[in-house]
Amino acid sequence: MTPITDEQVEAAIRVMVDGVPVGLLEAKAYVGEHEWELTRRALEAAEAAAWRPISEAPKDKWLLLGWRNNDGTWRQTTGCWCDDFDATGFDDDTMESIYRGAWTDYGVGSFSHEEYSELHPTHFRPLPLPPRGGD
Repeated sequence: MTPITDEQVEAAIRVMVDGVPVGLLEAKAYVGEHEWELTRRALEAAEAAAWRPISEAPKDKWLLLGWRNNDGTWRQTTGCWCDDFDATGFDDDTMESIYRGAWTDYGVGSFSHEEYSELHPTHFRPLPLPPRGGD
């Protein structure tokens, strides 16, 4: 998980408290160390709660996908569900391929032919909101 920054804590405090002075040091002094750290812990808890089991993931949009690799390191990337990820057979009656779905980021898995990387996420969360304003 990405650590909560001082700028995020300041933004949250500005929403909760009217009249907070401009600037990190001024804002921190205005609310006090205890309230600053309490806000940071609340934001960290909200950040951790945003991750949901992959079984609950919607399969109609791009998401932030996460998993632990073999050495236990947390990994994350954007990805989506692909219904026709891989042909698993052929239906003789309809003369169509039978596909299985999978999570993918559409990263190239093989350069010998068009093949995408399959992901095995355990968790997901919605993509974050874009920056405010025109920046």
